[in-house]
Amino acid sequence: MEYGDQFESQQSASRRLAVFFVAVVAGLFMLLVPAFGRARDTAILMVNLPLALIGGVAGVFLAGGR
Repeated sequence: MEYGDQFESQQSASRRLAVFFVAVVAGLFMLLVPAFGRARDTAILMVNLPLALIGGVAGVFLAGGR
């Protein structure tokens, strides 16, 4: 396998991963809208989830966890 083939394979895999990520986020959004009743509430939740993860990891790190 040459470097060009590896690069093209990696680019193809990255595109597929991006498409699947968008599809999963859209599907999750559609499942959560009925649970929260409004798309706005669901959007607020989905925007804050990554921020909560970052804060949780930072808290564990600052508390001396591994």
